[in-house]
Amino acid sequence: MRRHLITDYIPGQAVYNLGEYPSRKPWNPDEYDECRLDQLWNEGIRLIQVMEDWNDLLRLFGGDKFTAVNPAGLRRFINMVHKRGMRILLYTSTGHFQITDRDFRPEWARPGFSTKAAHWQLVHCSAASAGWRAYVLPRILRIMDEYGVDGLYNDAGSRRLHRDPELATKDEVLAFEESPDHDGALGDLLSIIYSEVKRRGGHLQDPLTWVSIPQHTKTLGLSLGRRGRGQCRQAAGRVQEPPTLPGPML
Repeated sequence: MRRHLITDYIPGQAVYNLGEYPSRKPWNPDEYDECRLDQLWNEGIRLIQVMEDWNDLLRLFGGDKFTAVNPAGLRRFINMVHKRGMRILLYTSTGHFQITDRDFRPEWARPGFSTKAAHWQLVHCSAASAGWRAYVLPRILRIMDEYGVDGLYNDAGSRRLHRDPELATKDEVLAFEESPDHDGALGDLLSIIYSEVKRRGGHLQDPLTWVSIPQHTKTLGLSLGRRGRGQCRQAAGRVQEPPTLPGPML
């Protein structure tokens, strides 16, 4: 087993809810978020992770899966995080894609949904699809270049290609070993993302345990933010009662 020394481990991670999506109006960070971030800093949190609510998956506000619901608001929130000495990761995916999106091409994905619930109608785009790679790679890296975040949380969302090889699409190039213990195309795609993120001085977090690539931000986190309890809600004049916090997650 190869050992890898992690020299940039960041203790204390919180998953932060910027706002609800889909919605009639885009979320807009304000003094409530300033107060919430102060609380998180005081509690030892040094890494903020924002899940999919940051992006315009359904193109409701002129964006898409790789751009912000509220670009100015997101940059303001990123500045809030940075001025407190914390770092921020944004959610992205090298596999999940909305089948109703106008950019989707059927040859990118084998049949079947990865998620079909609420507003999600997601498919597993193949890591071996040349067209999908050409589409997704520059868009994912543009997230870091455009918004100045400190890294990405990648939800790989990929089917294991050694299963049902007869379902391979005409766009798939099966150039790597695909077996129960080796996911060649996905490992290659994630290694490219990892290299580019590190070249920009960033961090990559991926929840996968079955792909052999470095995991750079294994941290303990709580789901907080707009759904968190505390004095910030009262200070901002909010009256709704947020749900109870879930337990810690790795």
